[in-house]
Amino acid sequence: MTEKAPTDPETCDTTADPGTVQAVFLTGEVLVSCGDGRLLVCDWAPIAGTSLSSKTFEETMAEIIENHLSRYDDQPLSHRLAQWSTTHRELSK
Repeated sequence: MTEKAPTDPETCDTTADPGTVQAVFLTGEVLVSCGDGRLLVCDWAPIAGTSLSSKTFEETMAEIIENHLSRYDDQPLSHRLAQWSTTHRELSK
């Protein structure tokens, strides 16, 4: 995702739910609504009307760590991931 796009009510519904693809352009760029406007996304070709979902940063990091541990249990986590995991566990207690 490269930049926020200016609001153009003629092109898109400004009241659409976050994650809704508002427009697909001939250039391959798509306009996706988000919480505080819209994002112009390049190099991706979804179908207009598709809805995207998101996860919190914490959920994404936990999933990355879980996937690593389940697939590569013989290889340690990177220092940064291990540090984040330890810090996050302490904060969530």
